[in-house]
Amino acid sequence: MAIVHAIVSLARALGMKTTAEGIETEDQLEIVRATGCDEVQGYLFSPPKSLAEITNFLGNSRSKAAAA
Repeated sequence: MAIVHAIVSLARALGMKTTAEGIETEDQLEIVRATGCDEVQGYLFSPPKSLAEITNFLGNSRSKAAAA
């Protein structure tokens, strides 16, 4: 926790955003949110996707947005 807090503080001092990777549980998400981390990614949100899956997802998202 001390390392995460130190990295987030250093990034803020340098005007940078932080991304916590490998978030797998709600508890981990709450911990990094408490430190002020800007972005998160990990299995809690989605397992890794192939290029085809991402392309399909983005295509479907654009189609839905255009229809709205």
